[in-house]
Amino acid sequence: MAIEYTEEKRFTVEQVEALFKSVGWESAQWPERLFKALQHSDTVISAWDGGYLVGLVRVLDDTGGGESGGMRQSWATYVVVDGYPVAMFTIRPLVHTVKITADVRRCCAMTRDHE
Repeated sequence: MAIEYTEEKRFTVEQVEALFKSVGWESAQWPERLFKALQHSDTVISAWDGGYLVGLVRVLDDTGGGESGGMRQSWATYVVVDGYPVAMFTIRPLVHTVKITADVRRCCAMTRDHE
């Protein structure tokens, strides 16, 4: 099973909704708004297992529209990985791809426990 990573925003509203529902995020209740936010974000990297969206990272930064060279800070606002067995193999390459794409030197991951 080879996971493909891409910056192309080729996901659908339904795929984004399903991914966010798979991890229990309430953002999935507003799939159209979520989809629009992702489409208007400078950096979104998605992970695909065939035609199945298995992960997604959305990065906000201070480059002013994606111009390189001026970035001081970059923040991954979403790191979402479907809970099926490939999840543990998907997160590291997603974060690595963000580091390369956004020229990020250091990453810090914060998680939240669910009750």
